[in-house]
Amino acid sequence: MIGRGRAPRALVLGFLVALVGSVPVQPAASAGSPGLELRSAQNLSPRLTQLSVYSPALAHDANVRVLTPDGFELGRDHLPVLWLLHGGFGSSADWATVGDAEALTANLPMIVVMPDAGTGGWYTDWLRGTPEGPQRWETFHLDELRPFIEARYQTRTDRESRAIAGLSMGGSGR
Repeated sequence: MIGRGRAPRALVLGFLVALVGSVPVQPAASAGSPGLELRSAQNLSPRLTQLSVYSPALAHDANVRVLTPDGFELGRDHLPVLWLLHGGFGSSADWATVGDAEALTANLPMIVVMPDAGTGGWYTDWLRGTPEGPQRWETFHLDELRPFIEARYQTRTDRESRAIAGLSMGGSGR
């Protein structure tokens, strides 16, 4: 858990800033997958939006939280992206509610994406489904969600403009 004082927050913030551009995301697999369907977008704060999307790969809805910088304007701002992946039995809300991502990125010119990955999907495609349905988290994140975020938020797509960090199980998603 992140400490409450300024020193731990400054450390995390410094880490996040250093991370952007230093850890590239692997290119997506072939674009043969159908796209995501946006079900709803709910503003949770002036910077934080929760998206609900239907994923053909997962065959169900998934949540994604997105932080934009103050004053962000589509069409004008083409920003880098930081992907924050939650741990096992977590959710897309964890980085915002427990990790204080909104405060830590308040003055940074970047889009922060915090997607769902199931309770134990390990950010991979499983050979067999489970009672929860197909476990195709790699396909969801790389082939569906990444192009969706790039198009919706008009983000930069060069290698140097993508970074990813994960907590526990989320570390496997890098």
